[in-house]
Order: sequence, then C-alpha cells, then structure tokens
Amino acid sequence: MVVKYWPAAAPREENASPFLVKQIDRTAITDYFQGGRRYTIRGITLYTKPTDILEVGFLISRKAGNAVKRNKTRRLFRGLLLNAVGLFQGHKGYLFLFHRSYYSGSSLAGIIQQLLSRAHHAA
Repeated sequence: MVVKYWPAAAPREENASPFLVKQIDRTAITDYFQGGRRYTIRGITLYTKPTDILEVGFLISRKAGNAVKRNKTRRLFRGLLLNAVGLFQGHKGYLFLFHRSYYSGSSLAGIIQQLLSRAHHAA
C-alpha cells in the first residue's frame, strides 16, 4: 500500500497579498470614516486620507445584492486594482464602500476613475 502525502505548504510571508499596495486593516476603517474625505458617485463612496504608504481597501454592503453579485463585484475590483495601480497616488489611503453590485468591468473602471480624479483634484 502506497501512502501519499500532501505537499508541504509554502511558508506564509507576512504580507502574502498579490497586491502591490498595503491593504487597509480592519481596525483602521473607523479612522477613514471619521477623519477621511468622502466622495460619492453612483453607488460607490470613496474615503481618502493621508497615510505613510499607499493603502487601498474596500467594503461591500450586504444591501448590494446576494453573495454571488457581491463576489463578482469583489473580483472585478481586485482585477481593476491589479491592472491599474498607477491610478492611485502614493502616501494616501483609499477606502471604497460599494452600495450596489456591478456586473461589467468597464462601468466599474469608469466610475472608479471618476472618483479618483475627483479626489486628486480636490487634494
């Protein structure tokens, strides 16, 4: 009888995220809500505040649809973030709050570009 073992898991790095930016910690979310600047367009609210390094995070409200719709919005946003890190300014934190779900990557990309341009012009 041959016994097969699962391969050993790779050691987890401190920040094993695929993103090139730091993800916002759950404990820092209230700081963004209370001390950040707010910009809203079509179902997305962006909170920004100055930070030491570039931070990006997002929340999706349960009112944004069922789990399938919320997960699709998460995947679209993560893909957009990986492909468009250049849109974000350094030394700033960005917290996106989604109030509704999105089905198309092009509409989500356009809305996020509008939000970021508003935030950059106001700063």
